Amino acid sequence: MESTKSWKHGLFFLCIMIFCLLFTGCGKEAKPEVTEAKESLPVVRVGLELYAPLVYLDVSGNYVGIDIDIAKEAFHRIGYQPEFVLMNWEERDKLLSNGDIDCIWCCYSMAGRQYWYRWAGPYMKSRQVIAVSPHVDIQHLSDLKDKVVAVRSTTKAERLLNESEENGLALGGVYSFSDRNLMFTSLYKGYVDAIAGHEEGIRQYMKDNQLDFRILPEPLEVTGVGVAFSRTDSRQLVADLDKALKDMANDGTTEAILKNYIDDPSDFLQGVRRHD
Repeated sequence: MESTKSWKHGLFFLCIMIFCLLFTGCGKEAKPEVTEAKESLPVVRVGLELYAPLVYLDVSGNYVGIDIDIAKEAFHRIGYQPEFVLMNWEERDKLLSNGDIDCIWCCYSMAGRQYWYRWAGPYMKSRQVIAVSPHVDIQHLSDLKDKVVAVRSTTKAERLLNESEENGLALGGVYSFSDRNLMFTSLYKGYVDAIAGHEEGIRQYMKDNQLDFRILPEPLEVTGVGVAFSRTDSRQLVADLDKALKDMANDGTTEAILKNYIDDPSDFLQGVRRHD
């Protein structure tokens, strides 16, 4: 009996992985990029992952996106040059502690992690949301009782749902994937009832892949996102970056960047700008 269950479980994930390859295609290979550095400026190694519209590759294979534009401007203001380092998201803390990167920057939620790092930010807000297929009768978070939800592993959404009973949700299960493409494929194929993650990332994935998922109106959480440095990093750089990000929010620079990617960025700056 146990071998049969194990065989079926393995076949389930194999089917998801095969379909995901067919569904998403080969894509463009990510190549390491060092922004053209001015010799006079010190370099900061910024750890990130591909997560459109925050970070993705243009037709030439260069890093672009909301976080890339904000990082370039903020570091320029304080006299540094960013070097963008593509990393395995699940190894981010190891890379940071080993000194392979100086900071983590990719729509990184601060809530619940305030004491894990030394932070610069928040530079904008993000909503953790639930998305479902359009035809299912799931309208509210309370409708997720006994339902199975897929998430990206080691993310804020995973943590929130693994604490679902404490948050008043009685889920049927949480599937965690290291590859977020598998998360979306699981929902598309009906292997799970819902997915959870950053709203902007879900909406961009839907747009890029012509998917018609429906996002529930009530978020799991609304939180600020920031730039995470090691708690042992005592450099003035961190405080200077924090100030630069606040200045950008208040002088309209961050809003101007967001408008290049999002139709109405006002919700993303609520509580971040001085006058909000």
